[in-house]
Amino acid sequence: MIGKLFTWPLDTVVFAARKVKEEADRQYYDPKEIQRQLALLQLQLDEGTLSEEEYDEQEEVLLERYRQAKGEES
Repeated sequence: MIGKLFTWPLDTVVFAARKVKEEADRQYYDPKEIQRQLALLQLQLDEGTLSEEEYDEQEEVLLERYRQAKGEES
């Protein structure tokens, strides 16, 4: 019982950190969010605020995340 009193603050922080990580992972691998980011990337390329090279690099990262979100092999 006394041990719980001493570890309670740490347990609370660990619990909160796990919840934050779960939410971050959910958003990071959300296919709709990835599609939104791909569309924004295309818009930046079209507007000239992003070079073709930067576009290609960022697109590949997003497409890899999309494949992972969909459970596909890369």
